[in-house]
Amino acid sequence: MSSLAQAQYIGSLIIQCSAGNPQYSLTAPGSFTSFGVSTGCTYTPSGAVTQPGTMIPGFVLANLAPGEYQIVVNGVFGPTTNSDQAYWRMTDGTNLTDQSASSTGGGNGAGGSLVFRYSISTPATGVTIQLQARSSQNVNILASSTIPLSFNVYRFPKANELAIRPDQSNIPGTVYFPN
Repeated sequence: MSSLAQAQYIGSLIIQCSAGNPQYSLTAPGSFTSFGVSTGCTYTPSGAVTQPGTMIPGFVLANLAPGEYQIVVNGVFGPTTNSDQAYWRMTDGTNLTDQSASSTGGGNGAGGSLVFRYSISTPATGVTIQLQARSSQNVNILASSTIPLSFNVYRFPKANELAIRPDQSNIPGTVYFPN
């Protein structure tokens, strides 16, 4: 059986800040904590992703259909000490993603990507989703003009949205005759 449904690109948000480094920081957040508001940041949205009302490391989705979403975060982030790891997740205040660990940091952290799975079961509007961290060390996110912080959002179809292609099906009674 073959599916016609594929991941759908929802949109992205790029954050670039002119303030000093790092633009977002937490002091030894032993439990998951949201980052505070930064200043001097430029948010560049695309698609159905928009900027939040305050300068936080996060984004807003105007209309969320039920389904599985993948959020890919690219940037420089991590603990300020090489001997520790930081753990990350995304939250809308109610729903949480799985957690992801970043490599050890040092200074402002290390460059890389974090990938999260976000599930929503009922339609929603105006949902702000933001990055949180926990670590035994201080944690930084760098979002400069040369090294921006970006969020890319994709939606995967639910099972009832999948379709069968007769030309690739082995189900009896689904015969395909090409022209």
